[in-house]
Amino acid sequence: MRAVLFDLDGTLVDTRRLYGEAYSRAFEEVLGEMPSWEDFLRRGPTSERLFLVDWYGEDVGGRIHARMAEVYAARAEALHPRDPFEGVRELLAGVRAAGLLTGIVTGKSRACFEVTRAMVDLGEHGAVVVEDDVPKAKPEPLGIAMALEALGVAPQDAVYLGDTTADLEASRRAGVRPAAALWGRRPGDRAGLTDEVWALSEPIGLLERLGIG
Repeated sequence: MRAVLFDLDGTLVDTRRLYGEAYSRAFEEVLGEMPSWEDFLRRGPTSERLFLVDWYGEDVGGRIHARMAEVYAARAEALHPRDPFEGVRELLAGVRAAGLLTGIVTGKSRACFEVTRAMVDLGEHGAVVVEDDVPKAKPEPLGIAMALEALGVAPQDAVYLGDTTADLEASRRAGVRPAAALWGRRPGDRAGLTDEVWALSEPIGLLERLGIG
C-alpha cells in the first residue's frame, strides 16, 4: 500500500447542517420553494453543482449552486465545525506516520472546499481533486484516477475511504481498494454500506489494511 485517498464531507468533516441551510436558502430564493428532502436525496447527490444542472438545466441549476455557495461561505463561521470527526486527526496522523501518501477526492466545489479548508486543518495532501476538475460526479472514477496520477501511484496500491455507496462504486471502477467511513452515518444506514464493502473487497479493518494497527 502506497496511498490513501479520502472523500471529504461525511468522511472527514460533518458539514450536513451547513449544507442543509445553504441548499434550503438557495432553492427558496431561486425557485421560490424548497423541494422535499425526499426528492433531493432520491437523486443521490455526490457533487454540489453537477446534479443540480442535471436536475434543472445549466441556467437554473447553475444559479441555485452559485447562491448555495454564497450562503455556504456566509454561514460557515456560525455553522461549520472547527474540527473533523472524532478520530480523524489521529487517522490522518497514523497514515502519514506509516509513510503513505494522501489525497482528497471530493464532489465539493473548489469555492466551498476553500471555505472548509480555512475552517478545519486537515494537513497537507499530495493531491486534491474537486468537482470543478471533473466532467462527471462519482461514481465515475475519473477523480480518483486524477489523484492517483498526481501522486504517481498505481490503483492497486491505493485505498479510497468514503461514506457512500457511490464512493465505493467509484473505488471499484478506479481499481482501488474501497473502505467505508461509518462514523458519520446513522446506525440504520451503516449495514448497507458495510454490505457494499463486503461485496467489493475483502473485508479487513482499515487500520489493519494500512498496516498501522
